[in-house]
Amino acid sequence: MKLREQERIWWARTARGAAGDPLSEGCARTCPWTWWPHEEVGHTDEAKKEIQALFKTQTAFDTPKPTRLLERVLQIATNPGDLILDSFAGSGTTGHAVLKLNQAAPDHESRRFILVEMERRSRVKLPPSACAGPQKAT
Repeated sequence: MKLREQERIWWARTARGAAGDPLSEGCARTCPWTWWPHEEVGHTDEAKKEIQALFKTQTAFDTPKPTRLLERVLQIATNPGDLILDSFAGSGTTGHAVLKLNQAAPDHESRRFILVEMERRSRVKLPPSACAGPQKAT
């Protein structure tokens, strides 16, 4: 409320008069807004295909998230050099998204991540390429 009172954040009105995109000062990263089209952040079918490619099965996880969706969330919610904790790692999509962000911006300090998963079903032997550490850009 304080930012709104200082007019440092405001909500644009759409044609229908509902709240629209949040606008804020100095938005160097992707500015958050409420509509993320699947062309930009993926969809569940894309996520299932990512899982199929990694685990060679359709039934590894019931509700996988697209890597592009997690990339968008991390672009908004973190900075280069941050440590991200995913305590319900499942298929490791958060880690994959962090690695992709680091690869896309090799001139920035790498984000780091910790993934934790307690479910027995997640104890799947991954290929060595899935477990590789951070890659340096050449």
